[in-house]
Amino acid sequence: MTKNLRLTSLLILLLSVNFNLFGQNFDNAVVQDYNRNSISEIFIRYGDSYDSYIQKRFETYTSSNKFDINEIPLKYINAKDNRSNVKENIYMNYDRTAPVTKYLNENNVGLDVVSYIFNRDSKGKMDLNRIHERGLYTAKDTDVRLSSAKVRGLFEIEDLGHELIDNSYLIVYDFVNIRTEYDKTDKKDYYKGQVTAYLFQVQWNEKIEGMIFDSWIDEDTPADQIAEKIKAYNDIYIPVKCVLRVTTSVTNVKDKDNDFNSWLNSAMNNIGHEIQTNYSDFAVKTPITNLKPIRAKIGLKEGLKPGLRFYAYDNVMKSDGTVKKSRQGVLRVTNNIVDNRHVATGENPESQFRQIAGKKLEAGQSLVEKRDLGFSVSAGYSSTLLRGENTISIDGEDTTRILGNIGGFHLDVAYELFLNQNISNYAMIGLNVEGDALNVALSYNFGLSIRNFELLPYVGFGLDYFMAPNSPDVDTKEGNKYSAWFVQGGVRAHVNIYYPVQLFVACEWNQAIVIGETYHELAGTITEFVENDKVKDYKFRNITGLHAYGGIRICF
Repeated sequence: MTKNLRLTSLLILLLSVNFNLFGQNFDNAVVQDYNRNSISEIFIRYGDSYDSYIQKRFETYTSSNKFDINEIPLKYINAKDNRSNVKENIYMNYDRTAPVTKYLNENNVGLDVVSYIFNRDSKGKMDLNRIHERGLYTAKDTDVRLSSAKVRGLFEIEDLGHELIDNSYLIVYDFVNIRTEYDKTDKKDYYKGQVTAYLFQVQWNEKIEGMIFDSWIDEDTPADQIAEKIKAYNDIYIPVKCVLRVTTSVTNVKDKDNDFNSWLNSAMNNIGHEIQTNYSDFAVKTPITNLKPIRAKIGLKEGLKPGLRFYAYDNVMKSDGTVKKSRQGVLRVTNNIVDNRHVATGENPESQFRQIAGKKLEAGQSLVEKRDLGFSVSAGYSSTLLRGENTISIDGEDTTRILGNIGGFHLDVAYELFLNQNISNYAMIGLNVEGDALNVALSYNFGLSIRNFELLPYVGFGLDYFMAPNSPDVDTKEGNKYSAWFVQGGVRAHVNIYYPVQLFVACEWNQAIVIGETYHELAGTITEFVENDKVKDYKFRNITGLHAYGGIRICF
């Protein structure tokens, strides 16, 4: 009787938490439940000097806390061709989806993953300890509260571990076309190369569940059945399917110690970002639990870090009965992140978020992780606000001319620093081309961030340069005479249109501090000379003074 109860309980556990929603189409609705994924990481070996660096990286690297790790025997796949493939001076990055899929399935790696999840030992014995542990660790406080009202209590939470088998993946990394190149402009050596990741999902279904159940071995299994069950288990085939292929190019300065690890770290960070950006099942999903400030019951366990971007969604029913997700807002994780890397108790604290765009949010709306790079590009019109008079002599007569605004092109690139949870912080480099001059400035922007609006005081410094005008008295080889270093202070505003598109305006005061000889002569004057019997004059604006610009900003 005890044995039958054990088997019945196991079957119930294996088939638990399977449900369907009827009557409505929820294909495009956002789901709040986030089940923790598990991964196994494998790399392709080419038999060259880079293999040892890559293998060491995988042996010592700890993946994000948001993933469980399935330790399987397969650590790498040996390739028969070369790491570099060059045709007509073009580095080729071949798609290896088919051969890698074939290799993994021929070696039945999916069964290795399931064996680890069910804690199968060398004698074929299995238990539910690991899957129960993952179920408890993955469970959220809301799960615990709901479960505590049921007879089964925490056993209901342990069942969540079985859902996670569906979320078991393998990632195969392929590092190719790695080489060093010398840049004549920078006079530096660079590591260059490409990395491709193939994401495979274990194909788990009810048929496989039944086969696992039929070949289950534990301390109560009769000795005369063990050999037959081991054979039956080894005959189980669990396929894996490639669900994503992403690739990226990586360039890093070669350091003094000829260390390849800096390139490898960048490659892993970049490809990890590509995977989580392009595969929605790796995105964290959770409801908003509180407002003022906006909070949710996720934290380090889900891989949160300051600045991580989330979209807030509502499910909206349309007239035809379909339910669509509707974006309500955009948020970033603040520095106030809770450490929830333990079994949920029902009383976990909440991490805080800062809304940067969208409508007023409500508790219960869904937060969905949407990774970005934290950069923005702004382009528009710049103007040096010149005001005043200049008196010049033309044909022996003094003539007074009014200096007006000198406008031109503005471009800037900014990176958000996420230094403080209450204010915005940006490092920015900007370019202005106005008339016959241009300047480049580096600034630090910090200030108030309110939903759909940012007001950012800033300070910075830069270099202003008069480009050689069409004048016979200008020697282009004496460029330093035509430049001036300056400091600046100003204020900038961002107004959201529809994120990631915004309007920006700024006004600043620049003050020249180190001025070239010819720059001083040209600044704020009109230079006159005769060319081809025609009188020509040029307006030169002065960097010292008031400046303004505005335009469109794109965040990505």
